[in-house]
Amino acid sequence: MNEIIFGGRFQPFHNGHFFTLKYLSENYDRVIMGLVFVPDIFGYEDLKGSTLSPAKNPLTFLERFEIITEVLKNNSIKNVIIFPLIPYLSSGIFKTFSSFLPQKRRWFVAINSSEEKEQVEKFYKKIGDDIVAEVFQKQNEFPGKVIRRNILESKSWKHLVPIEVYNYLQKINIKERLQKLYEQFGDEIYSNETTKIIDFEKLLKDKISNKI
Repeated sequence: MNEIIFGGRFQPFHNGHFFTLKYLSENYDRVIMGLVFVPDIFGYEDLKGSTLSPAKNPLTFLERFEIITEVLKNNSIKNVIIFPLIPYLSSGIFKTFSSFLPQKRRWFVAINSSEEKEQVEKFYKKIGDDIVAEVFQKQNEFPGKVIRRNILESKSWKHLVPIEVYNYLQKINIKERLQKLYEQFGDEIYSNETTKIIDFEKLLKDKISNKI
């Protein structure tokens, strides 16, 4: 079976993600869509400075699952499987214990330019995985941080996400949730400063050894 893994945080799932997912569903037999999920054992002090900080991730796994399932249903996209991914590195490399992943993993990564391709391929080669890296300008036109900021500042954002996403986020009062995050974390909720690399295996071992 010709299949591909499309992983991400999807905070929130936006039009760029939808464009990419639709493209993959039309070119692969099966798309394995991994929603990044961080176990509760890791707190803010472990995750600050990375893309996985609670400041940048206002939506739970179940909320994102419901949102994306609704988008798939309404657009008759049937060859997509959704499941949680436990991140390995914040740079975009993921590991999981799920039996849904094929033994030989192949990931899709949308990159900003051809210059990024070699660097990204090295990351995945390091863990023995294949990668399809393509310049997807449409995905990069809708950064989640811009959407979160627009919501918080009462600017226009409806045109940046599928209508199902907009309706769902309105229903859960996403603006109020972001306001609370802003009170706690400030500008970090839409900051570009996400250079910290997290080795979850080492972090987990350290936490376990400290409890023994």
